[in-house]
Amino acid sequence: MKRAAPPQEPGRDLRSVGAVESAWRGFGWPAAIALIGIVALWSVSIPRAIEAGSPRPTIGTFDYYNYFLPRFEFGSDEMAAGRMPIWNTFEYGGLPFLATAQPAALYPPKILAFAWLDSGAAMQTFLIAHFAILAGGFLLFARQLGIGGLGALAGTVYWTFTTTMLLSNYHPNRIACMVWVPIVFLLADHAARSWRGPAIAALAVAIAMQLVAGYPAFTLSLAPLLAVHSVAMYWTGRWQQQPWKTLPRIATAFVLGSCIAAYQLIPLAEISSISQRAAEVAQSAPPLLPSISFLINERGPAGWHFIFMSFPGLAGFWIAAIARKTAFPAAIGALTCLLFAVGGWLMIRFIPGFSLIRHGLVWLFLLQFYLAWLVALGAQSFEGANAAAGHPLGRSKWAGKWTRACVLVFGLAWAGLCFASMGPESEPIPTDGSRRNIPLSSRLYGSDDANLLGLAGGLILGAAAFAPAGSRRKWTAFAGVSTLMFGQIATYPFGGSTGKFDYPSAPFRVRALAERAGVVPAGRAVSEIDRTHGTGLSERVPVMLGMEITFSSPRFAALQRRLLSETSQQVRWLQVLRAGGFLDAMNVDLLVGPRSRADDFRSRGLLPVGPAGSRRTLYRNEDRIGEAWVSYGTHRVSSPEQALERVLSANFDPHFEVIVETPLSKRYRSDALLPPTQAQVRRPSPTQVDVEVETSEDGILVLADAWYPGWEATIDEHAAEILRVDYVLRGVELTAGRHRIHFEYRPASLRYGLATTAVGFIIALALFAIPGPRKVHTP
Repeated sequence: MKRAAPPQEPGRDLRSVGAVESAWRGFGWPAAIALIGIVALWSVSIPRAIEAGSPRPTIGTFDYYNYFLPRFEFGSDEMAAGRMPIWNTFEYGGLPFLATAQPAALYPPKILAFAWLDSGAAMQTFLIAHFAILAGGFLLFARQLGIGGLGALAGTVYWTFTTTMLLSNYHPNRIACMVWVPIVFLLADHAARSWRGPAIAALAVAIAMQLVAGYPAFTLSLAPLLAVHSVAMYWTGRWQQQPWKTLPRIATAFVLGSCIAAYQLIPLAEISSISQRAAEVAQSAPPLLPSISFLINERGPAGWHFIFMSFPGLAGFWIAAIARKTAFPAAIGALTCLLFAVGGWLMIRFIPGFSLIRHGLVWLFLLQFYLAWLVALGAQSFEGANAAAGHPLGRSKWAGKWTRACVLVFGLAWAGLCFASMGPESEPIPTDGSRRNIPLSSRLYGSDDANLLGLAGGLILGAAAFAPAGSRRKWTAFAGVSTLMFGQIATYPFGGSTGKFDYPSAPFRVRALAERAGVVPAGRAVSEIDRTHGTGLSERVPVMLGMEITFSSPRFAALQRRLLSETSQQVRWLQVLRAGGFLDAMNVDLLVGPRSRADDFRSRGLLPVGPAGSRRTLYRNEDRIGEAWVSYGTHRVSSPEQALERVLSANFDPHFEVIVETPLSKRYRSDALLPPTQAQVRRPSPTQVDVEVETSEDGILVLADAWYPGWEATIDEHAAEILRVDYVLRGVELTAGRHRIHFEYRPASLRYGLATTAVGFIIALALFAIPGPRKVHTP
């Protein structure tokens, strides 16, 4: 393989402490400006957006309130109580919690934030800290590349305040995963240069941190990007070792990092294979269509948004750098991201793990890292240092002119767009007559203050293009980049508004209505508010359905399709009321239903309790059986579809029949004569259930909890088979007499994951203990 000679990089061959200090001297201003930007974002722009309020929130979106905030809080509360949060008892009839990954239960920054602060303050602290790490990580990466102050500033503000990052505040996992991208590349550089234990271990720890941050798809997507990166870095001369020597080091770190995170990954792999997510991936559309839909979709030209408008005004820098030889690793990485995003990711789905990635959107987020890298290189060239080095135009005067021309054109173009957007006519522009807005840039259609900053920043960059190389051009460009940064921050949240960090007001919550009515919830609830706002989990009120959609059981997903509207996700009350037997089997105690359907509720024996609200009323189900009972009749069906139809039918009565799908050890009546026998239930922990019951004849004990692989049962301390009954519940066969039944959630994946994590930690510690190369300092 023919490759270039290694470029001259400042700071690469440092020989003294003084030289190290000199190399870092130019990074004070970039770090200070990025820090000021973070302070401005979180102390001015976001509070102002929260105060403005809007029916179309950004941070306070559906996912933030109903998914991330309650799950972050729940996982931390479980750990504070001395329990590993492996089971969620408050959604559906229970489902795995740790295995679903997105609650980030094992992510150290999340654990620390929620251990010390209340939910809203913890989430805000979590996000602010990660924005600081975003900036710091890219600054370190820029320093590793030998990029100077202006380039480091431009790349850092692009990476930290890119529109895609700012609009991800509703998705803390995405930000947490993106934080580790430049750090992984930085440590991969160290590992590629030295086959030393500490370098491999440090990279492995960074990979493990990203894996447990809640969205392992980012780490999976980094693996092929680092393979391409290894070849590109060797070809440009930055890495002296051939790819077949550096790739095994990086791969070793990936394997070790996966071992460290195995306590999360192995249960995730198990639940992925049996969850609704696997069913959704199996029903994917033809290869290119779903991916292209992310680039050109109903919200506007998203591809243009990701590529050119993520931080408008700075595009000139990365376009100026893209043809340079030294920019080849960043350029080829950006191209790889685009190829994967438009369908290439479908070509690698045969690799374990990649088969469960549902779309190529993650590659467009990773694209922002490469664009920030190119921006840093372009700004370094624009400053005047080695402007022609490695450029295809050579060392001629045209190389510098090309760089200045790109910055001039894009700076003035952005200034012109901001100027045109000022005034009373600057309103959000709908895409196709709908109320949706084009998700472009820092949205030209923001306030006049934001447009004025964009106008000033573009003009300053244009002026810098005419300044002579050296300090004058450098500091003028510093001012232009900084002004554009503040314009980007001032425009947040890009034509909409944001929500508060703590829970929104939800007056029709089950807990609030029950307190007003003076009743104590004794079972599960059916409530749109508690489901969609996540308050069922945050207030510890078990709900029959839930918001863990992709990792829920396919059977509960089928129930949701039948009982909820596909478009609005509102409850289909007529369907729910018709399935009164299923409500009884699920131990549904309270329902928050529309007052307009009070007669329908009463006709099915559901009576209002407490004062009637103006729109919603609390109803109580007096016919529920309880948490566990023994039934003496069975109804055998031959398929899950038949079981679903039966449990949702008006004829299903769980008091006298149990729906079974598998052969039983005994024959039972098809029409039971005896009423069900109530059982006493005790729950020592979320993963343990003790049941005591005495029966007069053989029957089937039904526990109103979800059947899931990993649950084990004993009857009088003897192992017993758990049956899937009533479509989604757990049951065991009992003989006549008194019995004590113990259920415990002990999936093998957790044991294997814990053992693998322990081994990974031991290996990482051993590698850290291996001494690195001795550094010799010459005076």
